[in-house]
Amino acid sequence: MSNILQISPTPVDQSQQIQSGQPRLQNDNPAIQNPADPDAVNRADGQNAGGSGTATGEGGGRILDFEGNYASFLRNLRGLEDFPKELSALFFSDSGMLLFQNQEGLGTALSGLFSSMELQNPEELLAFMKEQGGELKFSGAFFDGLRGLMQERISEPLRNAIMDFVKSYNDLSAGPHLLRQMQTIAGDIRNLMLSSAAEKFAALTERLDLSALPGDTEANTRLINNEILPFLSRYVSQTHDYGPVRNAAMLFILYAVKYENGDKETLEKLGQRLMKNSDFQLLFRGDPAALWQETAERLLKREAEDSFSSLFPKLLLAGAEGKAGSENSMRFQEVLNGLLVNESVYMPLRHSIFPFRFRGRQVMSEMWVEPEDRRRGGNGGTKLLLRFHIQSVGDFELVSLIRDRRVDLQLFLPEELMERQKEVEGKVSGILRKNGLSVANLGIRRRMRALRLAEVFPGLSEQSHGINIRI
Repeated sequence: MSNILQISPTPVDQSQQIQSGQPRLQNDNPAIQNPADPDAVNRADGQNAGGSGTATGEGGGRILDFEGNYASFLRNLRGLEDFPKELSALFFSDSGMLLFQNQEGLGTALSGLFSSMELQNPEELLAFMKEQGGELKFSGAFFDGLRGLMQERISEPLRNAIMDFVKSYNDLSAGPHLLRQMQTIAGDIRNLMLSSAAEKFAALTERLDLSALPGDTEANTRLINNEILPFLSRYVSQTHDYGPVRNAAMLFILYAVKYENGDKETLEKLGQRLMKNSDFQLLFRGDPAALWQETAERLLKREAEDSFSSLFPKLLLAGAEGKAGSENSMRFQEVLNGLLVNESVYMPLRHSIFPFRFRGRQVMSEMWVEPEDRRRGGNGGTKLLLRFHIQSVGDFELVSLIRDRRVDLQLFLPEELMERQKEVEGKVSGILRKNGLSVANLGIRRRMRALRLAEVFPGLSEQSHGINIRI
């Protein structure tokens, strides 16, 4: 019978054996580079053999990012090398000072910031730098001692006692931040609620005391547990809103739990339990009670409204929000992103920025510190890179290694000051000895270019040789 419909059987590839009773189809379409084969693992279509491929094939879609997390961190870290210049342009240049002058309240804040940065003598400079260093939540001799213990082979009960204490301290010191977060989330919940419930919920959340000191959580916690959370529970149950409102409510509860854990009485009980631990008393170097009291007085007090550490982030955030002109918001966002690199879990260094005016001269300085790593035997010492630019003088860089109170130091000067090399060397040696440090090596050189972080701290690049993946 003639084939009226012109239907022909599917051609079979005679060069391949038939497996599992299924013929293998021929590929006559040149657009199909990797036909599916149920009996083999092959590449996705659109990829040439031996190529790395893209997410959606050649020429389409985004290219997959195979850079690891640590490699990405190092790239962002290299971007911080110009960070002080960007910051100086924003706050020290004439154009930078004009950005906020027409903004209500911000011009006053800028004046207050400059007032807090005006220093006239070395004593004021030392106090200013200590104030900024105190902004590190876990800084000081007490927490250095705790870090040393955690790196030793201590008993499990002592390790747990330290972790419980540090967790409670972290929640306590973050109390004001947690309150602001809950206020923001409450505003989002209010906007998602039905209007009949939104007004009642707003009335409840407005009763939160946002000015409460760190550790004074009792009144706010009582309001949250007895009124705010039951109101949210009833609303979700009655409206069956298991979407955005419920999700936001769960996030609110998360911050509320951390806020409640930061109660000062809880921290005191955990501190007493830690101090009474016999292993802790034996292994901790120094007087832990006195060191903790010093830390608590410095870090748990209310921050002054006119201090540098309060005004500086306020102005940066205002600039990023466009209050200094929408055309400048990107510059402020880049500065904020630079500061956020310091919060990376991969950051092994301590990075501090110190912009100030000393006797009428503008100074922009930054400090990178690599603390001693006891896991390497405790003999590595502490390495420091200090950069500073003095108006009308030039750029300076200082690299030092302190080991057992002996200092190896290199100071790089602007070319104009090299003729006073001997004078500078004598003054630096005198300052070191005055502070109880002996000079092992001291070199004064002309600054040719900016030192790279990887040159001063080679361990940064060495860590990339380990597991470095991105999921």
